[in-house]
Amino acid sequence: MKKLSVGLSLCLLAATAALTLPAAGRSPARQEVDPDTLRVLWSDKEHRWPAFIPQALIGNLNLTSPETVDLSHLPLLEGQKADLKFFLFAEPDGADGCFTPPIAEHLGLRDASLDLRELLATEQVVTTGIVRKVVPGWLTGVDMAANLFFVEVDEPMHNVENLAIPGQTLVLIQRSGAELVISGKRICSPKTEEFLPTAGSRVLLFGTSHETDADRLRGRIFEIRDGRVYPNQHYEALKASELAPIPLWELRQRLETVTEPER
Repeated sequence: MKKLSVGLSLCLLAATAALTLPAAGRSPARQEVDPDTLRVLWSDKEHRWPAFIPQALIGNLNLTSPETVDLSHLPLLEGQKADLKFFLFAEPDGADGCFTPPIAEHLGLRDASLDLRELLATEQVVTTGIVRKVVPGWLTGVDMAANLFFVEVDEPMHNVENLAIPGQTLVLIQRSGAELVISGKRICSPKTEEFLPTAGSRVLLFGTSHETDADRLRGRIFEIRDGRVYPNQHYEALKASELAPIPLWELRQRLETVTEPER
């Protein structure tokens, strides 16, 4: 009986080990991937024209030569694939080893026509929020690196049609200072703003809804620090006199009379 008990115990131990350890040659269970890091944004509702491809979806590529690069897993048009390949093999143009595509427009120009209230009154949403995620990727329309920001809504100050609800997450794309890294190749975007949001940053988010996604804005982000909003010093639409930090309470007061976008 004792021999039987010992044998049974050994069998149970072996069975337990088989359940808890991966079999030889079998990969361990794959870790769950955050779907936000794989989110593609589109330029149209029919999803024919991809606008933003996240870095994680591009993945690791064989960059031995342009011929070895396989982009068949990406929802890119053939011309867009050719453009991305071109930039993947462009020579770095700076001491930091990063290739920075030229920008088509001069972002430093200013028409100096609006004060801050006038600017924000043209938007559908003005809200404070917290940046929860920053997802790097490729912006196809301008062939540049960009970041997709996930911002949790805190306090809507101007909110047409209830587009921003406290606790809701809104997304928007910004190019300034973005960096895309694919198999060691770095593609960067020029830094056109002093403030580069990171996860945890408190921000003022403003913009208009995008026709392709209910949670997507065409907009911008300003920094909030020590109870003050810091406008982007290079923002073209603002008068120079409007670039000084403004207390949040004063901004709320300015926006109290705004009831709908002034277009």
